[in-house]
Amino acid sequence: MFLFLYYIVWTRYFAGGRDTALLEKKFGPIPMPLTVFPVLYFLCAAIWLHNVPAVIFMIIFGIAHNIVSYRSLS
Repeated sequence: MFLFLYYIVWTRYFAGGRDTALLEKKFGPIPMPLTVFPVLYFLCAAIWLHNVPAVIFMIIFGIAHNIVSYRSLS
């Protein structure tokens, strides 16, 4: 589901004439969808595969990735 949503955001970008503002635009209630959806996708995959090190890594990566992405917007 999260991978599908990620592809929808990219489709919106390309269909919208490759306007970079679309990459930062909210997707429904989700701010910064290009940073949230891939992290959630890999986190769900790690949980599904019972891969504890990957779950820990994705939590740390998700937090850091969202902080860096948020700071780059301002």
